[in-house]
Amino acid sequence: MFNIGAGEMVFILVAALIVLGPQRLPELARAIGKFMREFRRQTDDVRNVVEREFYAMDQDFNAEPPPRPGTRVPSPPPELAPS
Repeated sequence: MFNIGAGEMVFILVAALIVLGPQRLPELARAIGKFMREFRRQTDDVRNVVEREFYAMDQDFNAEPPPRPGTRVPSPPPELAPS
């Protein structure tokens, strides 16, 4: 996700343990987990809304417009008319 290797991850965890201490590190991990879960949920919601709207726009664009009231529907030319 962030292109971080295993060695770099261990270094970050050790640095966080030294800076924050063993009591506050689990709290920080929980807060980060909650943030990531909520962020992922929100981005999924936005993605679903955008996909739904694009699908609706595509359906509207590809649908034939209904004839306007008071207009005649032209008949096909005689060579294309069913026999």
